[in-house]
This record gives sequence, C-alpha cells and structure tokens, in this order.
Amino acid sequence: MKVGIVTVYDSQNIGSFLQAFALQEFVRSNGDEPFVIQTRSEKTAKNIFLGRDRDTLKKNPKLMLRYTRNYLFRHDQITQRELKFENYKKDWKRLNIVSVEKANELGLDLVLFGSDEIWNVNVPAFEKEIMYGGGINARIKAGYAVSAGHAVAKDFKSFPGLVRQISGLDSILVRDDHTAELLKSFGLSADGKVFDPTLQIRLTDCLGNDFNIPDENYILIYSYLVPEEIRGCIRKFAEEKGLKTVAVSLYHDWCDEYINCSPLEIGAVFTKAKYVYTSTFHGTILSLLYHKQVAAAGEKKKVVELLTALGMEELLIDKSCTPEGFSEKLGKKPDYEALERRLSRIREESVGAYSRIKELKNG
Repeated sequence: MKVGIVTVYDSQNIGSFLQAFALQEFVRSNGDEPFVIQTRSEKTAKNIFLGRDRDTLKKNPKLMLRYTRNYLFRHDQITQRELKFENYKKDWKRLNIVSVEKANELGLDLVLFGSDEIWNVNVPAFEKEIMYGGGINARIKAGYAVSAGHAVAKDFKSFPGLVRQISGLDSILVRDDHTAELLKSFGLSADGKVFDPTLQIRLTDCLGNDFNIPDENYILIYSYLVPEEIRGCIRKFAEEKGLKTVAVSLYHDWCDEYINCSPLEIGAVFTKAKYVYTSTFHGTILSLLYHKQVAAAGEKKKVVELLTALGMEELLIDKSCTPEGFSEKLGKKPDYEALERRLSRIREESVGAYSRIKELKNG
C-alpha cells in the first residue's frame, strides 16, 4: 500500500522529528510504502526555529520581545538556533517527503494523520485543514496516535471546518485520554488508543551512537523551563556525583554545557549520559528506551499519563522535590526488564491496530 503521513517533522523539537521518523519506519516495517507529506515551506520552518514566525508572533506578541532581546543582546542564542536548523535539516533527508500535489498524484491507499499534537489548534501551524483530513485524497483516512495537546472544545469554536474534517475520517486512534474526551464533546468517538510511534519500533536501533561527546561524565538536562527549586536539586546532585550538567536541544544558560545535535544523533547523547532529568514527552521516552536512571517532571499531563500507562510512574517528581528526594529518585534503577516486556506487547498491539485500519473499505 501507498501510505501518506501528515504530521509535524520540521519543528524545533527533537521529539517531533523522531515521532515522524518512527511512524515512517513503522509503516515501512509493515510492508507498505510511506510518504511524509510536506505541510509548510522550508522558509517557514526556519522562521519557526529562529523564533520569528509571523503567525506564532501574532498569536503571542510577547515572543517578539523575546526574539528582539535575543537578537540584540544574546546573539549567541540566534546563532545556536541557526545551527540547530541546519542540523535538523540534514535529518529531514531520511524522510520520504513529498508535496501535497505530488501526494495527490500518487493514488494513496491510506493517509495517517498523526501522531503528535497536530490537532492542537492553539498552535498556528495546526490550524490548517490538511492536519484534519482536508486537501488530501486517499481511499482510507485515519487519525493515528493523534493528539490535541491541551486544546479544548471552546478552542475549536473559531474552526468549525476542522471539526467537520475530523468527522469525515474513517477511523481515529488517539494517543491520549484528553483527545478521546475532546472527540466526545464533538459527538465523535475514538476507535481506540495507541502509543506514540517512538514506542512502536525499536527506535534505539535507528539512532546513531557516534556523535562526539568529549566528557561523558554528565547528567543530561532535556527540558523546557526548569524551576529554580529543581535547578538547585540538579546542581547539588551533580556536585555530589562529580558530574557536569549538560543540556541538549533546549538551551539552558545555567548548565555547564549545551549540545546542539540533530535528532538522529540524540542516541549517543542519551547513551553516554549517567543520569537524566527531563520534563518533555519524548525526553521521557528516550530515557526509558535507553534504560536511564531518570527523574521526570510531572508538570505535563501527557508525561504522567505515559509513565502511568507503562507502569513507570515512580520516576515522576514535582517542584516540591527536595535535594534528598531528587538524589533518591535518581539512585533507583527502574525495572527495565518489565518495561521491555510491556514494549513487546505494545509493538504487537500496534501492528494489529494498523492492520485493522488497512482493512477498512476493503473492496
């Protein structure tokens, strides 16, 4: 089968690329030919990386002040963003990317809309009909591991056309409970739930391990804003263990070092890390896949839901965590044998769910 994939692969987030890459490889491993459909230009993607995308700035004008401040006083951050874009762009070549026009010429059998938060209308890039089923021709259209992020029903009031597009899909498999509840508010229902594609394949087999890291004695920080209380815990832990604090992907000036790698180079960064602190969804997944001793911030519902579903909720911390509690959390080795058994089941279930989608409209 020829299978189109509508997702976000070109944002300034390692996880967005990895889930797109994983979904492509999952489709290919099931004997089908994947095509990742381009939904915005490279120029637009670059502006998003640099923090100067017009649509985003219109929705959140405060970001213009941040960009201007960085440009005038912290130009090194702009330089790092430019380097980050070039690093990511080289990995995009590993995706079989086609334009919308080309996709419609291919005679696609199936289009998967997902995964990631492509139904989060609070993000300007996800206000396009193509994310919900519009503008793409195929025999079968299905949401797959799709998420609406934190968007709620009232956020869709300005986008009734998007809800109509969702209602026209042949099947919807969501990534999280919130998206299933959102569909109910539209009078729709999900056909089930599947895990993020990065858990549906052996992703670690796809990621490189040859990225040069001079000093491997570090605790890795893969996080958005880190509360001052947690920074103190990390610093004290690092000092006690004789570790450097190393940030990856998301820049933190309080860390000893910053690694600006491509998404497919992230494997080496996680492999060599002694410990990990993360607040991101895919940072949590990578920590699990690489069997790391990790503390995962529970500030995001999707991280809590993920770890709970995998039976790994003991890895969660919050900003009330003490240095002693932080050290105790990272000192425990998670039960990764049990996790691997769960992942084997997840991969089997994912193949079954995907096969059922392909069987829709047979004949």
